[in-house]
Amino acid sequence: MYLKEFDIDLPYIVDDENIESIMTKQKCEYNEATKLDYALNWKWKRRSFSLETRCITAMYERLLGKYKTKDCWKVLIECVENITDERIVNNSGVCSVPIQFSLNDFSEKNELEKKRLRFDC
Repeated sequence: MYLKEFDIDLPYIVDDENIESIMTKQKCEYNEATKLDYALNWKWKRRSFSLETRCITAMYERLLGKYKTKDCWKVLIECVENITDERIVNNSGVCSVPIQFSLNDFSEKNELEKKRLRFDC
């Protein structure tokens, strides 16, 4: 199997206070409120982060070329506030690697500092 993709992701963080507020206002259940919270408060952050880091992931894809692996076709770097499990997990050929990352710190930096921080991922 060859490595085809390299990606940096910002997984959704459940905000229970916000979800309860949505449940009260919209009179809906937890799952529906979670979907609304994601769509209203997280989706744009994730998309923006993805666009800001795409240049780095594309560079890694080009540098790695046709890298032969045992059972992995994609490397997914998951940027999380707190690492609860340090294992590298292979799920259907996607190897997920958690790294500690603060979106707030990243957002406050200027463009040059953001570029440097992306390399540290």
